[in-house]
Amino acid sequence: MSAVYFIATHDITDPHRYEHEYVPAVTRTLAAAGGDVVVATGRARTIEGVAPNHTVVVRFPSEQAFRDWYDSEDYAAIRAIRSAATTNGSAVLADEFPAMPSTR
Repeated sequence: MSAVYFIATHDITDPHRYEHEYVPAVTRTLAAAGGDVVVATGRARTIEGVAPNHTVVVRFPSEQAFRDWYDSEDYAAIRAIRSAATTNGSAVLADEFPAMPSTR
């Protein structure tokens, strides 16, 4: 079983609600689900294309752990807060890149 990465981008339209309601609530559910926040920033630099102003990357130990978190009743209520406080959102789930064998 390999890890997966939940990668979300969005524009925050209600910073107060996002920071004071969404972030504390989602942090608790992520910890309980084994999610590890790798990146959460509004300072990512766009290299190509047009990107939203906030990027989040969360590592989960497995796709099942991600699904259990994302599909949970607890996160459904929190997801509604995020949706109300952001626009221009996208989310993808990516498999962890397998370790390459050493060529030495």
